[in-house]
Amino acid sequence: MPLPTNEGAQPDIAAVPTTLSLSQMADPSKVICFELDVVGERNQAITVVRSGDLKFVPLPGDSTTAGSDFQLAIHARQQEAGAEDHEDDIRVVHDDVPLAKLGPGQRIKIRAYAIKGVGYAHTKWAPASACFYKFDTHVAVDEAKMPQAAPAMEEMIDKLVAICPMGVFEKSSSKKKGDKVVVDATRCTLCRECLYSDELSPFVAITKSTTSVVFTVESMGQFSVKQLVPLALKVFAGRCRSLAENVETTAPNVRQGLLGSQ
Repeated sequence: MPLPTNEGAQPDIAAVPTTLSLSQMADPSKVICFELDVVGERNQAITVVRSGDLKFVPLPGDSTTAGSDFQLAIHARQQEAGAEDHEDDIRVVHDDVPLAKLGPGQRIKIRAYAIKGVGYAHTKWAPASACFYKFDTHVAVDEAKMPQAAPAMEEMIDKLVAICPMGVFEKSSSKKKGDKVVVDATRCTLCRECLYSDELSPFVAITKSTTSVVFTVESMGQFSVKQLVPLALKVFAGRCRSLAENVETTAPNVRQGLLGSQ
């Protein structure tokens, strides 16, 4: 959950994510408060104010004492997420983001309120920084079409390994009979260098799978990726159910309208 600020402010404090989103709080209408109070050092020309200087301040009713409703709600959420995602402190995710520079004796004092928001309202509330997919790449080498004489095949394999800038092809180190070329399709970027070669292209085939995709998600920090993907799927499923309900309730009215117009 990012911290809101004026749109034109630079650097933008709204880009600093916290470790706790409001969905983890007992009451989603509440806000989380952070305070910052930094004074420029007298013996330094510049004092850099960083995101780590933002400290969580409990608001009335949000006591951090053990046994409070606020802490119990957080603990329950952490237990649900798993022990490896356990976080005891409410703080900013990255404590080294530079926010401002102060001269000797200068002071900056801020009270910032992190409020609930959703990604389609503003990108500063989006929990994912990057989200994309690509179809899985399949790379195959037909060794049966290569020259079967040992010196000629070894030479052809060496050329195939050398021509790929991404290291997709590698000569097999196994002495057993079988494939002499090891293929790592995950490294392929479709540069097509192996296909541009008239000598090598008859032995190489590159295709895209229509049933298998590689999905990449990067988190801003409010949720771990392991939490973010299942949560996004739940939100998507809820919207699909809502759409289906709207269609079911609208369909009788549409049919009545059509019958009435006849």
